[in-house]
Amino acid sequence: VEQRRRDGAFFTDSSLAERAVSALAGELSTNSVVTDPACGGGDLLLASAKHLPRKSGLEETLHSWGEILQGTDIHAAFVRSAKLRLILQALALGTERTRIRRENAVEFFPRIHIANGLKECDQLKASTHIVTNPPFSMVSSPTDCQWTSGTVNCAAVFLEFITSTIEPGTRVLAILPE
Repeated sequence: VEQRRRDGAFFTDSSLAERAVSALAGELSTNSVVTDPACGGGDLLLASAKHLPRKSGLEETLHSWGEILQGTDIHAAFVRSAKLRLILQALALGTERTRIRRENAVEFFPRIHIANGLKECDQLKASTHIVTNPPFSMVSSPTDCQWTSGTVNCAAVFLEFITSTIEPGTRVLAILPE
């Protein structure tokens, strides 16, 4: 808990995640690219997946979702968990079951990986939608920051990075502290 608190890693409640991404209902397609730059265990990606098209088979659905869903987190365990939970989500949504080799399971989501979301410009630029619940820990403001100095909430740093990096027209849905 202390390490998670230092990293600002607090997970999004599933009902809050679903409420946050409900605005995407009917909007997502196979042409969408949904990114969570602080994905943690994947709660917002799971909620987004409920609005994605599904194929008849599990592998086809996972390959399709793997082209749409992107995410980063600094914790390997969270990234692995997000990928496995997305597989379970596809099954829970009624996708036809097929056998997947355990060692191959996490390969279905190549765009969900271990990285610092504050350094993934290419992912953000390729996105049509950003869904995020950024870390809420207090951090030193970036040295090149022009809107504040000293200590600042990391969520503000994340949102500033996101909004200055994305292309015009990208939709951003964020869960933010007060």
